[in-house]
Amino acid sequence: AEKGIETETREAERKKEEDLSARLASAEKYLKEENFRKAAAAYKYILAVDAGNEAAARGLNIAESFRREKKERHRKKADEHYADGNTGLALKEYRKALFHDPDDSEISEKVASMQGSLGMKIKLFLEEGADYENRGNLKEAAASYGEALKLDPENREAVEARSRAVVAFENKFRWHFSKGKEALDSGDYIEAVTQLKTAQTLKPEDIS
Repeated sequence: AEKGIETETREAERKKEEDLSARLASAEKYLKEENFRKAAAAYKYILAVDAGNEAAARGLNIAESFRREKKERHRKKADEHYADGNTGLALKEYRKALFHDPDDSEISEKVASMQGSLGMKIKLFLEEGADYENRGNLKEAAASYGEALKLDPENREAVEARSRAVVAFENKFRWHFSKGKEALDSGDYIEAVTQLKTAQTLKPEDIS
C-alpha cells in the first residue's frame, strides 16, 4: 500500500511539473505577443502553486512593468486627446489603457462617464443616419454615421451602419451609371441622360 501511495505521489508530482512547464511556456508566448495582462495572470498562477519558481517571478516582473508602461502610454494619449476636445479618440485610448489594467478605478470611472455623455449624441446621429437611409439618402446617411464614429470610433452599430450605407450608395451609383451606359449604347438617349445625370448627382467627381 505504501509503495502504491509513493507511486501515485510521484506521478502527481510529475504531472504537476508538466502542467507548470506548459503554463510557463504559455506565459512566455503571451509575453512575446505583448499580451502582458494574460502573461501576468499566467505567471501569477504558477507562483501560487510554486512560489519559488524563479522563471515565473522574472516573467511576472517583466510583464507587470510593460503592462504599466502600456497603460500609462495610452492614458497620456487619452488625456491629450481629451484636452484637445477629441472625446472619441480620448475614449478609445482610455479603453486601451483599461485593457492593460481593468482594476484602475480612475480610468474605469472616466470611461463610464464619457460613454454616458457621448451615448445620447451618438444615438441622435444614428437615428439621423437611419432616417436618411430609409429615405434613400445614402450619402447623407453615411455622413451621419461617420459623425457617430468620430465620437466613438469603436461603436459597432455605427461601424456596421456606415459600412452598409457606403456599400448601398456605391451600388446605387454603379446601377445608374451602368444603366446610363446601356441606354447610350442602345441609342436611348433620353434614358441615358436621365440615368447618367442621376449618377452625376450622386458622385459628380466621378463623371467627366
